[in-house]
Amino acid sequence: MVFQGRMLFCHNCARYYFDLSFFRIISFYKSIIRTNTCYVMKGVPRLSQQEMKETVENIIDDNAVGTMATVKQNKPHSRYMTFVRKDLKLYTATSSETHKAEEIKENPYTHILLGYEGEGFGDEYVEYEGKADINNSSDLKNELWNSYMENWFNGPDDPNYIVLEISPISIRIMNKTGAEPKVLEL
Repeated sequence: MVFQGRMLFCHNCARYYFDLSFFRIISFYKSIIRTNTCYVMKGVPRLSQQEMKETVENIIDDNAVGTMATVKQNKPHSRYMTFVRKDLKLYTATSSETHKAEEIKENPYTHILLGYEGEGFGDEYVEYEGKADINNSSDLKNELWNSYMENWFNGPDDPNYIVLEISPISIRIMNKTGAEPKVLEL
């Protein structure tokens, strides 16, 4: 929790609470500290940043396929991609001849969803906003190479084979039953 003038920002649920009475804000803040729960989540324990990071990493590791959105002619353009995680960076292989490679060159910002399993309300997933760069490192390309890629490329040295390296800007854990979105501080 952080006081910002006459409002209180909750890092756990990423919400601002406004009140005309500063004393009511302080009372509210003390009750949150005492109960270790967020007012909005009523009884749902707060996760530490380390616990949130571990949850994000587990969701990404267990769900390598997700949607990646870029911008094409000022409109969102989404597709399914397979991702590999190193710490909180994401990597995905693609061809330099694709629309997404062109779109990333024009606008490097992307939005990725990973983890929703289709079971309905309560499925946890990660909402990942990031900035993508095209990485042509032969070491990285060799590390990510697998036989499945032979359907598109003539090996890790294929000049059209590139890797999108996506650095996080914002990461949120979404849709846990009864909980508001949780923001992982980067």
